[in-house]
Amino acid sequence: MAEGKDNRNFERRTLLSEIRYDSNSPDLHARISDVSVGGLFVDTVNPLDLGAEVKFKLTLPGDDGGREIEGEGKVTWRQETVGMGIQFTRMRRDDWEAIRLYVSSLEG
Repeated sequence: MAEGKDNRNFERRTLLSEIRYDSNSPDLHARISDVSVGGLFVDTVNPLDLGAEVKFKLTLPGDDGGREIEGEGKVTWRQETVGMGIQFTRMRRDDWEAIRLYVSSLEG
């Protein structure tokens, strides 16, 4: 059963990419399946607990420079063996802008 409330305020777009994240633990690796300007979804069989604070790093597809986007977030939705939704809570302005540009490039 899913935990947490679906409070999406932003349209999500497909993003198949890898993410490295930690929550007071060694780095974990997983796959992202979608992203919005407000957060992302991580496919993982072992999602973190609701409310867990997360630090993450990811690279957007097509970023020829391979620049890592870094940020912090909070787990706002989880489903055991499926994954977790992470809401962005802190990110450098240029990293957030890169995500915004990526998401808008996939619109209509």
